[in-house]
Amino acid sequence: MRRERRSNMKHSIGILLLAALLLVSGCAKRADAAPAPTPDQPREAGESAMAPQPEGERLYVFLGVEGYGAVDAAQRDAFRYRFFSDGETLTCSVAPDGGAYAVQNLLEEGRVYALSMDGDTIVGARECATLSGTVEQTDADAVVIAGQRVTFDRVWRCAVRAGGAEVTTAAPQSGETVAAVLDETTRALYVCPAASVYVPPVSGTPGVRTLKNFLQTALMPVGTTLYVYGGGWNWQDTASGTQASSIGLPAEWVTFFQTQNAAYTYKAPDAAHSFYPFGGWNEYYFAGADCSGYVGWALYNTFETTDGAPGYVDYADRIASNLAARGWGSVGQNASVVLPGDIMSMSGHVWIALGSCADGSIVIAHSTPSPSLSGSSGGGVQLGAIGTGTACEAYRLAEQYMHRYYPVWTARYAVTLQSPGSYLSGTRFTWDTAAGLSDPEGIRQLQASEVLALLFAET
Repeated sequence: MRRERRSNMKHSIGILLLAALLLVSGCAKRADAAPAPTPDQPREAGESAMAPQPEGERLYVFLGVEGYGAVDAAQRDAFRYRFFSDGETLTCSVAPDGGAYAVQNLLEEGRVYALSMDGDTIVGARECATLSGTVEQTDADAVVIAGQRVTFDRVWRCAVRAGGAEVTTAAPQSGETVAAVLDETTRALYVCPAASVYVPPVSGTPGVRTLKNFLQTALMPVGTTLYVYGGGWNWQDTASGTQASSIGLPAEWVTFFQTQNAAYTYKAPDAAHSFYPFGGWNEYYFAGADCSGYVGWALYNTFETTDGAPGYVDYADRIASNLAARGWGSVGQNASVVLPGDIMSMSGHVWIALGSCADGSIVIAHSTPSPSLSGSSGGGVQLGAIGTGTACEAYRLAEQYMHRYYPVWTARYAVTLQSPGSYLSGTRFTWDTAAGLSDPEGIRQLQASEVLALLFAET
């Protein structure tokens, strides 16, 4: 069910090439994090993997909101938050900050933080630096990650689970990719999931306002981002979250996809063990994207060049009119001709057109729940088709490109096919090539097969 407008409320850096090491100086907020070294800028041999930790400061793994699956968002100011620190569990409140929810919008389950406390109330939090890469060697009291040896007294493995993060004593294994944090105070090593290296088949360039670049950008999360209801929104359901207002494919999206399989479901019947925001409070806003979170991210990465600017995420049925209000194009109800780059806002869904075919079918990109090959309702960001049957050209094109470029995805999911009657019944936004996105390549004059060949550099 593709609902972006909820009965109570809506829910809501570049992709880290984790073969290169992620190095953040000390414990810092995401906005202050140093960029990951690129392949052309390797970390100097012997450079410190993690900056010294302030003396006496303990680190905590965020486990989740107490009572998740039973608590209601209307009581969010009274929520209690659970953390783990070297065998101990801390349950505490977060100081009110006038509804900004700055701490909550930083917290992600299974990640490690330094907390500033006033009694049992959190007044500040900092996500801690991690050493990311492949585990090359493990011993009883040491691990080598991407060439850096780290010694410890105890090791804790952190994992994202529906209904609350899990911390176990399982040791890291050689060959896996992790993000590790050492607590100097307790000598406990926390090992968190991290994505193995992923380079999208097609990538856009932030801030390049062309139709081609918009569509290339929109393809970046395809086949590697799962559907999470409210994904891309902030915790308080008012605007874009961190992921949808950051430059680059979010590492969290890729990590979550790689740690799940065909059994993933975005909405389990057990509220306490589901990724779905029962009660209107979505703890997993960071893990994937819903339809408006995905489109909002694509717009942000086309029009912005730095993290943290006001985002583009909104109700699905408002996005088209929002873009028209900016003077970037026009809206209309006539969907008999859909051009590449058009955005269709419907009741409960929003999608991006990649082009129409001679038989009238349309290739689209969107984030939608779809059944896996094993029958679980997971899905996410994918190429799909609008047409009257699997023989239509759009379906054959979507299937061809998903199988060719996204084999891990297609091992889990079949291509989605939507009916024209349901998917062409919204408000269509078309770009003004003078005021919105220019079209120097003449993409709007191309059919879907030509657009796809151009975007994937096949011509």
